[in-house]
Amino acid sequence: MVMARPIEPTPVLEGEDAERLLRDLERTCTPEEAKRRVQKARDLLAKVMVPAADDTVAAE
Repeated sequence: MVMARPIEPTPVLEGEDAERLLRDLERTCTPEEAKRRVQKARDLLAKVMVPAADDTVAAE
């Protein structure tokens, strides 16, 4: 029976990589902000998906 190979541990971030990660983490939004953004996107999508009242394009 063949077993899967062990997963190597993730290396520790150091130097510029660690600094970049910390900067990126500071720019992330809160879960509440993420929910607000999703709702806003859904609202905008629903608005643009409404067919026009004078839609004269016939289905072919």
